[in-house]
Amino acid sequence: KKWALIASAYDKSLLRNKIALDLGLAMGLSYTSSTRFVDLWVDGVFKGSFMLTENIDVGKNRVDIDTETGSDALLELEATRYENDVTYITTDRYGLRFALNEPEIPTYEQQSSIKSRLSTVESALASKNWTRISSVIDVDSFVTFYIMSEFTKQVDFSFSSTRFYFKNNKLYAGPGWDYDLAMGNVGPRIYDAYILYNNDGVGTKTGNSWEGLWSANMK
Repeated sequence: KKWALIASAYDKSLLRNKIALDLGLAMGLSYTSSTRFVDLWVDGVFKGSFMLTENIDVGKNRVDIDTETGSDALLELEATRYENDVTYITTDRYGLRFALNEPEIPTYEQQSSIKSRLSTVESALASKNWTRISSVIDVDSFVTFYIMSEFTKQVDFSFSSTRFYFKNNKLYAGPGWDYDLAMGNVGPRIYDAYILYNNDGVGTKTGNSWEGLWSANMK
């Protein structure tokens, strides 16, 4: 639960997750997981090459927020996936659906508080008022996370495995996770994400991962 051996099953290079997370560390995106490549042996039998990494979790040396006595929370944007033991919150204005990673078993009051703060963030964004926006989100983390996601062509951006957290009454973006289908590693045999969302700047959706903006065109 605290550590992960990432197989990168969709990524035959086994490199994309590590490249992306190392980039996050280099860009100063807070709480980005450290990684190591390892060869796994069990009872003398080689089981393969993996990336050993810290799971995204709450803790002094992980995402350092207070979900027990404070009003902090770790959220995961999750558009469609459903798990029985997970609490989900859907926002009123834009219909964004978040899984509550922490607190794992929230009280009714905690759920209400988190949804209310998400509504406040949505209202501030809709107002396009810079003072209101910068008072409820950490702008630097959003900028860094967006650039990282755009640069890596993260296909899960705004759909799944996309983390945010509340800390000291502000919403922060990140840390990053799950990049095995990033950096152009998508094709029709997996799904047609680039064809659907890629735009070369003049309205032509070519499906070429290197053209135009990626994250900005995910709807």
